[in-house]
Amino acid sequence: MAADETNSDNTTYFRPTKDAPSVSDNVDLLKYSKPDVKLGAFDGRVAAHVRTTSGLASFVTSNARYIPGFPPRSDKIILREDMRFGPDNPTVYPQEYVEAFCHLAAIPRKNHKDVPVAMWWNATRNDFLSPETGRSLIRGLGKLDPACFALLSIPSHQLMEECLAYGQNLIPPARLNPVFPGLIQTLRLGLERLCTLPSTYPQMVLGVTNVQHVYLELLGLFRYMTVYAPRINDVNASGGLPDNCMGAFTSDLKVAQQFHLARLPYWFVRPLSAFHDTNILRVVYPRDPELEIELKFEPGAPSITVGVKAEDRIRALSRCTQTLPWYQHPFEAAGPAAEAPSLQQQTPPDTSPAVAGPSALPMAGSSRSRGTVSSRPAVQDRKAQAHPSGAKPKPKRQTGPTKVQRDKYILLVNPQMPPAFENWSRALSQVSRTQTPNSQAHYYIYPEPALLLTPEDEGRRWQFFHHYSLLRDALLYRLGNGGRVRITAQGWHDILQGKVIRQGKLGTQAEKRSADIADVLDPVLRACGVDTPENFPVDPAHIPPISPNRAREILWEISEIGFRYELWALDWKASGRNRMPECMACVAGDTILDLDLSLSKKGLAQEVSGIPAKYTNLFYVNSGL
Repeated sequence: MAADETNSDNTTYFRPTKDAPSVSDNVDLLKYSKPDVKLGAFDGRVAAHVRTTSGLASFVTSNARYIPGFPPRSDKIILREDMRFGPDNPTVYPQEYVEAFCHLAAIPRKNHKDVPVAMWWNATRNDFLSPETGRSLIRGLGKLDPACFALLSIPSHQLMEECLAYGQNLIPPARLNPVFPGLIQTLRLGLERLCTLPSTYPQMVLGVTNVQHVYLELLGLFRYMTVYAPRINDVNASGGLPDNCMGAFTSDLKVAQQFHLARLPYWFVRPLSAFHDTNILRVVYPRDPELEIELKFEPGAPSITVGVKAEDRIRALSRCTQTLPWYQHPFEAAGPAAEAPSLQQQTPPDTSPAVAGPSALPMAGSSRSRGTVSSRPAVQDRKAQAHPSGAKPKPKRQTGPTKVQRDKYILLVNPQMPPAFENWSRALSQVSRTQTPNSQAHYYIYPEPALLLTPEDEGRRWQFFHHYSLLRDALLYRLGNGGRVRITAQGWHDILQGKVIRQGKLGTQAEKRSADIADVLDPVLRACGVDTPENFPVDPAHIPPISPNRAREILWEISEIGFRYELWALDWKASGRNRMPECMACVAGDTILDLDLSLSKKGLAQEVSGIPAKYTNLFYVNSGL
């Protein structure tokens, strides 16, 4: 057994390489060995006797000092116990060369000296932080330790900035590789999801490995375009020890020549019958993939059927590791049967307004705009037409959700409410309410903050605030994990009272509403293995008083989330495009959920560098000027 081998950057490979007999099938791979002659693209620093999947006797040569064994293949891609995809994952094992994904060969190998070790780190239970007992209704939800998240986030943002700067500095006719924007967006969304949404432990680990995967692929693409592609095109380039990269298997003469010049690892596979005058310095055993990577399947993980072509497998894996936008489409149909498809599956919305103003927008209540519209003026007009003689109609008892509705275009004055934008509130107060809003207008992604202040009884207000605090993680979880998310104002009122399970007489409005509410929490209950919430609603005798400061903190968070959803929805309505990043660039924190309290002093009115200009530009574009 030879000593640990080194790369061109003086880093070591995983383990020593074993020497093997040079003769197999009557062919001696050392027959033409010339140690004093410079190696060419078709020679081998090492070589190995192998058999292809079809059983053909072959040999592999490489510019590296080791030969990886052919990865085990099947017609399916399956998640492994380390929440990666084993031999199909180009960030952990070499793949067959595919021209459309040539950058995968430039992905750094584990323990690369220029890559943070966090990009190969395996998250454990100790890195999963859950709320203390009594602070959350659903046990089993938590988030990645902020210190661990920083180890992923800081280098990721640095890399994204480098990639964007590289694209901006390209001189025409050179163009940015089209793979860059998709990887940057996926990495940004992966980080955002990891830091904002509560998740189960397996989901957290999968989120970590997805961020690591995309970071390494983006770094490989960046290095391929800035380091290895120039070497390939350099007439003075010469081969040598390869860099500590993932490399690729190939049977293509041209690829072998290019990677030889670029100093990227490659494993050139040929039939043994083609062996002739090949300078090979050493014959070794291929390394066993089982000793290099995790091959055990993750229990319960679904399998994904793929084609036999290498390109099909790579594209399928790319879809598996892609992070889609998790926030809800603001113009999606909001009825009880509505699903929550990803934004990438949506078509641009019809920009013709269903009603005057934003009353057609199914969104959260906002401290800035106060939410949806009251249809009372239109109802009064219809009643007047039905009784032209002036006869008074028979009064009807109001039932259902009207008991908690208020005119949400009028600013709620309360010392605990966050301040509103004066111009925005003034504009909303002037919106015409003579048209009947469509059904979407009465559904909310998040509760209107005024609901928590509606009860006149202090004990009931404490109950609403306490129940919201206990449900907060579950309510955030549902926004990123499918299922129904929009709830009526009355439904939110029921939730704050603690009515989160199916109840009421079958077929009644109360039973239907409770069923819709139960569906909202079903995804998180299933994910955590919980049948029904325990000790909920909380006994009034056990509800602690809410301090004014804590009430203001909760109301600010609810209001701010509502405002951010509303800003995004209005921009989408005006522009016809999903511009979430641009909208979030207008507010502090650059995210739509899980806002730090310190951001309460950094809004649009704050003179934060660049924010007023971004906000002005956003609406300048929307105005069509």
